[in-house]
Amino acid sequence: MTRCHCSGVVSGKKPNSSVPALLTRIAKLAPTASTAAFAESSEVTSSSIAWPLMSPATCAAPSVLTSPTQTSAPSAARRSAIAAPIPLAPPVTSAFLPSSRMPGSIDLPPLRSQETMHVALLAGGTGGAKLAAGMQEEIGSGLTVVANTADDVETLGVHVSPDPDLCTYWLTGEIDEERGWGLRDDTFTVMGRMADIGAPNWFSLGDRDLAACLYRAEFMREGGRQTDAVAQIARGLGIEAAVLPMCDEAVRTKVLTEHGRRELQEYLILDGGQPRVDGVELDGIAEARPTAEVVNAFRTADLIVLGPSNPVISIGPILAVPGMREAIDASPAPVVAVSPYVGGQVLKGPTNKFMEALGRPTTAAGVASLYTGLIDAMVVDEDDPDPPPAELPTLAAKTLMDGAGGRVRLARTVLDYGQTLIDA
Repeated sequence: MTRCHCSGVVSGKKPNSSVPALLTRIAKLAPTASTAAFAESSEVTSSSIAWPLMSPATCAAPSVLTSPTQTSAPSAARRSAIAAPIPLAPPVTSAFLPSSRMPGSIDLPPLRSQETMHVALLAGGTGGAKLAAGMQEEIGSGLTVVANTADDVETLGVHVSPDPDLCTYWLTGEIDEERGWGLRDDTFTVMGRMADIGAPNWFSLGDRDLAACLYRAEFMREGGRQTDAVAQIARGLGIEAAVLPMCDEAVRTKVLTEHGRRELQEYLILDGGQPRVDGVELDGIAEARPTAEVVNAFRTADLIVLGPSNPVISIGPILAVPGMREAIDASPAPVVAVSPYVGGQVLKGPTNKFMEALGRPTTAAGVASLYTGLIDAMVVDEDDPDPPPAELPTLAAKTLMDGAGGRVRLARTVLDYGQTLIDA
């Protein structure tokens, strides 16, 4: 069952909104009475920013657009050291569905009724990755996932990119759903041996998971782009959808806690996401730019979706890349956000701590306030006891992605709702 709450008529893209510039530090803000009041009263200073994450400067879109399926090889130097580490896989052209690798059955078999639709999905973390898997079942190669890379980490000589890899493993159907990360039935022989000889093992990688990290690290050391490394990994694993890093520059999320400044992965894993969050910093964000592939994904999209991910540390860094919001706003496609709150609760992760650090309500309306001026509508959970954002058209539907069927159901709901906005 779905319910539609329309506080206004959506007709194409909204005009550009005036937004404050982004600085690199997000300090704790006082709670606001309403999202509208916050938008009117927020001020930007040298030590704090008003959320949502805004681009620090308008960035012109790259003039040359390249296909995300093209892989630029690393520099010729030391080429023999990585001679053809992974043969280039041909683009996926068959009707192969990754769900065939998934355990269990799908109670809503994908109909590919939206096969001609092109969707750009911003994602990070489990919620966005699960929605990506459902959307791939519906539109196949029409899906492009723009993944957060601000929680990447270099450890034990490899480059770990949690969100692009998480999306990739959900799209292949190889994800370990019980753990929520890594590959199903993976082994940890290498990490166990590393621990035996005294290496830090707080960031655990399975053996098959490690393979992708090794490939990406060597590819980038030889001068290749992260975008091309991720594209090659996706092709090699037979994914229909495209997975794009948000940028090729290094951006890293730092969490300001009551105990000091922490790397995001340290906060999530070593600290268990428990300490109070006082703010967030994005190191390297000023130098970052959306890639030509990302800009092209927005330019050619029929629909842009902000996934049900943590709006501060998953979607926020993507939107903070200078020029990212401008690229989205330049697209004729409507923009729909999916609330991460199910029945008024977040199913996984410390989303509420980060929302509270920004002085925002821990509700769908609070999430919508972070996307002010960007989104045209929002999908909220039908069992959410909190009122939806008053300033936006909303669709209330079942958003719990319980199994493969639940992922397809939500994907279909979002796509159908998006189609109504396209037709408006």
